[in-house]
Amino acid sequence: MQLVTLDRLRKLRRTVAGRTLQAGTDVERLAGELNHPAVIPYAHRARDAARGHIDLRTGREAQRTDRGDGQTKPIDTETDIEVSIVHDTAKRYAERMPQSAKGKAGARILRHYFRRGLAAVIRVPYEDELILVEHLHEGLTGRHAADAAVLGLTGNVEAIGRLIPQYRASLAAEERISAQAVADAYEALQVAWFELAFAIVTLVRDEDDRVAMLAPVFEQDDRLAALYAARRSGRSDVDLDTLDDEADAEAAALLDAELAEAETNREADLAAEAERVAEEVAPAPEAEPAEAAPEADPPALRPLPGSD
Repeated sequence: MQLVTLDRLRKLRRTVAGRTLQAGTDVERLAGELNHPAVIPYAHRARDAARGHIDLRTGREAQRTDRGDGQTKPIDTETDIEVSIVHDTAKRYAERMPQSAKGKAGARILRHYFRRGLAAVIRVPYEDELILVEHLHEGLTGRHAADAAVLGLTGNVEAIGRLIPQYRASLAAEERISAQAVADAYEALQVAWFELAFAIVTLVRDEDDRVAMLAPVFEQDDRLAALYAARRSGRSDVDLDTLDDEADAEAAALLDAELAEAETNREADLAAEAERVAEEVAPAPEAEPAEAAPEADPPALRPLPGSD
């Protein structure tokens, strides 16, 4: 039985908060009933980690919905206007004059900074937008500064540069929940989950008690495995009576996010690789001739003497 248990522990999956909360509650109850008080602190820690992750995740999700109404909002609005001008100008020239110097400059800006469109930059949580805007500003004052100048966007880029420090200071003052805080809580949840399982194995000497107290952990792991397998295979014949509850909805959302992120990363990697290969095999581009300045109006003709 011990070998089977250890093999099962090695295959234990990463979990979600709802599953850990349920398992921690069940293990704590069994630890009291079977007189194994040494396990109770680990059950408490697992439950606290689950609640902590739920609180941060739901708080972060609320921010993602309303994007805040504090002092960051007016600064965000100003930033959105400048970033929108950059995007719209680049898009207009890229679509209407694709072979011109301005059209090519616009296409480069779109490809490097607006690959997923304008909304993916200005309609995301404030913390994420700040990172993207800093990346945009860094590129348009460095690698693609000439492209911004060709499109007449230097003033807008300078305005973005002035807004970035205000944006950053405003976010720090609001003490909003960062994506990193949620990620750290998720990793703490995983640690607490595995510690709970291994605490039962190492602290509970009676084999029957050990099996009984591991049962809630393995039960939640089995439910996750069934859900993940069903979602990945696209099956629709899942027994919802055994899978349809709040913790499974959380797991499903987590899995959807993981699959979407993997697909996005795969597409980005393919696009980057295609761009790299294209640059390697393409002949060195010839210098583009400067656009001709518009001709000045001809001077007005003077009347000949005696013509009046």
